[in-house]
Amino acid sequence: MSQDAKLRDLDDAGARLRAVLDGLPDSIYVVDETGTLVASHVTADHLPRVDVGDDLVRRIPDDRREAARAAIAEAFRTGEAIHQRFQRNGRHFAVSFSPHDEGYVTIIIRDVTEQEALQRQLVVTERMASLGTLAAGVAHEINNPLSYVMTNLAFAVGELERGGVDEEVLEALRDAVAGAGRVRDIVADLRILSRGTADVADPRPTDLGAVVSSAANIAKLELNRRALLDVEVGGLPPALAHEPQLVQVLLNLLVNAAQALPPGGPEAHRVRVCGGADGTHVWIDVEDDGPGIPPDVAERIFEPFYTTKPLGEGSGLGLSISRTIVERFGGELTLEAREVGACFRVRLRRAEAAAPSGRRKRISYVAPPPGASARVLVVDDEVGLGRALRRALREHDVEVVDDARLALPRILSGDFDFILCDLLMPHVTGMDIHDHLVVHAPGELARTVFMTGGAQTRDARAFLERATVPCLEKPLDTALLRAHLERALAKRAEVGSLFSG
Repeated sequence: MSQDAKLRDLDDAGARLRAVLDGLPDSIYVVDETGTLVASHVTADHLPRVDVGDDLVRRIPDDRREAARAAIAEAFRTGEAIHQRFQRNGRHFAVSFSPHDEGYVTIIIRDVTEQEALQRQLVVTERMASLGTLAAGVAHEINNPLSYVMTNLAFAVGELERGGVDEEVLEALRDAVAGAGRVRDIVADLRILSRGTADVADPRPTDLGAVVSSAANIAKLELNRRALLDVEVGGLPPALAHEPQLVQVLLNLLVNAAQALPPGGPEAHRVRVCGGADGTHVWIDVEDDGPGIPPDVAERIFEPFYTTKPLGEGSGLGLSISRTIVERFGGELTLEAREVGACFRVRLRRAEAAAPSGRRKRISYVAPPPGASARVLVVDDEVGLGRALRRALREHDVEVVDDARLALPRILSGDFDFILCDLLMPHVTGMDIHDHLVVHAPGELARTVFMTGGAQTRDARAFLERATVPCLEKPLDTALLRAHLERALAKRAEVGSLFSG
């Protein structure tokens, strides 16, 4: 082969090598022991371009220079690759220093920003999966006994209020009711976080002024110690949300804003709530004039369990739960860029601009005849809950069965006006009873309401998604339970009038 042909082959090989290097995501530097550049191929705009023969290390920013020089020396000394990571202009880089026998070190730098983001998301996903399993079990194991704790407390308070008793005793019981309610709310928050949107109420037209007012009143104690509150949300159109849960979101943002402010008294700082609207959306901003949120914190601020608060002052769940709630409403919760302080924006769909999301099940209750009493069957393996419901519904004839294997014959007897059945029980589940009644006694199924302390099994979750019969969450809302019972009595009265006429 001629010399010219060899040179052409070398040129072609060099061109192919350059094409390969251009396709790589890595930037490559080759240096000698002093850090002098021998060769380079730079693909990242954030990295220095250095001429061959120049000192590469001197071109590295001050905060990384000594670490790079030490890594080069360590690679030469040990003959092993040295790995480091660093950040620059909001990007994340992985760098390796690999020694060669020829007396050089190859420095390979890769932009791993997207990979790190995916890794963080994977960690969050795995944590959420574990939390989902835990929360489902916690919900079931706590909500069952909590049901009869709350039912018995409500019964005791009602009886004592009617009979007259020392006010301090009543106050103690009311505090116990409030404490049990907090336990219920904590479990509900865990379920919202672990199951995504499943436990968030359906959105409906909501007065945002009323929501802000409620949240501000609740947060008043925390705010008054830290800042003055400015509220400018008058005239906002209604948005699609659920008022109690949106109050929870705004309350969390207000408390976070107050706690982010440095000491100085209320006159030193301000928290501002303002809003706006366009043709399809309405939004509320919660702003503070505090120190702001660093970029590395802003990247993770909505992650579950991530918090910058001292141990014992924050769980890291508030913003994650808030974002889950807002997204269920079809909205967004975002951290808006600000030169000073921080601003969180809750952006929701305008009520009149939103397309209907499908029919929601509604239950119409007809008042039963005055003084009507019902035969009620309670099927639940929690003995304490059965006793509590017997007390709470003592104006009715209540029979309790704590072994579901004995329940089906009693239901099929047709002796009951109203049947309240737990979903998850040993031996025979509420789902088994439901499926039997669908085939053999649909009339009895029409009088049946199910209840659950947390559907922690796949079958239970599938049942709740397909079921057309009511299912109440534990701890039971006694008023809602009575409304279902009254409907059953009203239906009995309607059937009776048909036959008597």
